[in-house]
Amino acid sequence: MNANDNLDDYWTGQPNAPEKPSAPHLKVATIDGVEPLDEQFGVDVPKTIPDALYEPLFGQPDGSSTPLQTYAILDAAKVPNLPELLEASELEHRCLFKGAAYDEMKDVAPWIVQLEEDNNFTRNLFTSSKAPWHLWNLEPGICVRSRGTLDEMWAHFRKFTRVQDENGAWFYLRAYDPRILAQYIRRVPAFAQRFLTNNAGHGSHEVMFLITDTLHVVRNQIDSAQNTVAGPFQIGEADKQVFREITFARRADEILKTLKKIISTPSTAENDAAYRKAILSSMLRIYHYGFTQPLQQERFAIWEIYYGAEFERADQDLLTICAATDKSSGDRFTLFSKRMSELYP
Repeated sequence: MNANDNLDDYWTGQPNAPEKPSAPHLKVATIDGVEPLDEQFGVDVPKTIPDALYEPLFGQPDGSSTPLQTYAILDAAKVPNLPELLEASELEHRCLFKGAAYDEMKDVAPWIVQLEEDNNFTRNLFTSSKAPWHLWNLEPGICVRSRGTLDEMWAHFRKFTRVQDENGAWFYLRAYDPRILAQYIRRVPAFAQRFLTNNAGHGSHEVMFLITDTLHVVRNQIDSAQNTVAGPFQIGEADKQVFREITFARRADEILKTLKKIISTPSTAENDAAYRKAILSSMLRIYHYGFTQPLQQERFAIWEIYYGAEFERADQDLLTICAATDKSSGDRFTLFSKRMSELYP
């Protein structure tokens, strides 16, 4: 059995910005009207970061002997060729997945990178244009300020790529998506506190994320000496339902954007609502079949739109593949796709 087959995967969410802190110890500040960098053609000394973001992302508090470092956790599922871009950047970086998960999913996995001023990759992260290496419009991830090293940050945030429930089952979380994290912080206080707590001796992290033109800065107000939590983070049944609701809704919106580029039906509020409902329905079914990867969800949703509701029930071979729990989800989806090609050449 594939090591990832018993993992629920919530790669989605329809978050709004956090309207208020999810717990009294959290403080959420915002900077509105942030504009990205343009291509800066002909500029003698190009900026690395918009002026409004310089102080929160690279400023240093007075009187500190240990400087704050700036990290980004980026989503390779959103950024084409992210591992190659990071390798070319000469910035220190690591994938948050390792082992079999790294081998199988490094091109859609979260990566942490230590950002530096006057670096082209840092500049591209905050630049908006039609060039594929300018990443602002992708909302590619989140930023973290901390006095910890990259290895310490890697060890900490790896804990939140997947978490366990009280029964020991593993669940993937996509907390490095800005819109998903916004909802997690607002709706799951226990998660927010642990996410912002660094037990490597550096107190709390400060986490930042951009949604459209607003920077959200989330701080833990508890004194660092008191801000330690032992043991692995676990989620309860109510938290699982919140995570599932947020992530499935977010993923449905992402898939709808893809569909609207390839379908001929006019985009109206009524049509979009109908498509979104169909997408959510297909995602729930594929989830219960054990297909957990984002690309599997997207492909299944497209088939649902083209071939009708519960299309797989019209063919016994497709149903047999869905029920073959002795095979890995990847192997089953390969068989499923092959059978679809036979049915609809």
